[in-house]
Amino acid sequence: MTNNIEKFEYNNFTYLIDYSSQENVPEIIHKQSIPDSIFKFYSISKYSIEALSQNYLYASHPIELNDILDSSPFLLYSSRPISFEIYEKFYKGIFSSRKELEGFYTDDAKSNQCKKIINHMYNMSFNLLGIISLSERENNTLMWPHYTQEKGFQVKFNVKNLLKSVKDKLNDDDGELFGFHPINYTNELKPIDVSSFRSFHIPTAYASNIKLNDWQYEKEWRIIASKKNMGIPYSKSGLNTIPDHKGIDGHRQIKYNSEDIEEISVGQNFITARDFEIEWIIDDKEFIITVKRNSDEQYIAICDFLDIISQKYSDKFYFSGAKYELNTTNEPYLIRTKEKMNIEKIEEAKYKLIRTFEIIRLLN
Repeated sequence: MTNNIEKFEYNNFTYLIDYSSQENVPEIIHKQSIPDSIFKFYSISKYSIEALSQNYLYASHPIELNDILDSSPFLLYSSRPISFEIYEKFYKGIFSSRKELEGFYTDDAKSNQCKKIINHMYNMSFNLLGIISLSERENNTLMWPHYTQEKGFQVKFNVKNLLKSVKDKLNDDDGELFGFHPINYTNELKPIDVSSFRSFHIPTAYASNIKLNDWQYEKEWRIIASKKNMGIPYSKSGLNTIPDHKGIDGHRQIKYNSEDIEEISVGQNFITARDFEIEWIIDDKEFIITVKRNSDEQYIAICDFLDIISQKYSDKFYFSGAKYELNTTNEPYLIRTKEKMNIEKIEEAKYKLIRTFEIIRLLN
């Protein structure tokens, strides 16, 4: 480690920052190859349909992630008191006198293991950062039921095009792409000592990059995006009475180009008799679906989704399925598939789908 370079190594990943670099952005060095395509799984909701319609990926605050251990502030600790100068830098405008600040410092640094300033710096960091979770694996048997209940949809992105458009649009919005990295899966979530580093960059990069091996099936890659004042949703955290920090409206929406989407696949249970009137025109070839108005919110979401597909992605639309394969001893086993379908809108809430019988086998 030189005066300008800091690094931290864990589980064959290296977290590094070069303070002499103009970007001053932490790197995550690993041995994995960047995939050509990446996948996002969605349930059907007004939020997921809005994201697809407006071509954005939502950059979550850690509080919004589905695992309380993921990017947790408890992954950060200090083995020794953080300097008073750091406290003065972050708290000078809050306390009415230096004596009051010194009292706070004594209590936090010596009695409370710097927990208050660590939490403060953590909140400041993730007010400027957002996490976009994606999967490198298309045929992900657990992701379909866990994130879509087999009724939602999967978006396939071209990685090279996606990263370019995200970076360009962030730069246009005075933001920054902090990186695209695979998750560092580990047996144990070990906290990092923030007092070993000059800044919060490496601890933040580390904390937002490790997950337990239990999550390894997701084959997750993350885009880390930065914008000013993205907001902190305190009210989504358990037993937390701190009011939300609203931030700038829309700053967690990370834009991309619609051309970055290669395919959109719906789950096998997307079209059911509970949600649609289904009329076969030509046996096993063409059929018409009409959305049922079970509830206004669901009706609007499904109609909006099918409108988007028929208008913008009709040549990229796939329907999930399953079929038998034979193993080496000629015994049948079940695999997932997808079939390209043509879709056109007939009238409000009514669509015609035409099977192509171009069935793609999704093998591990």
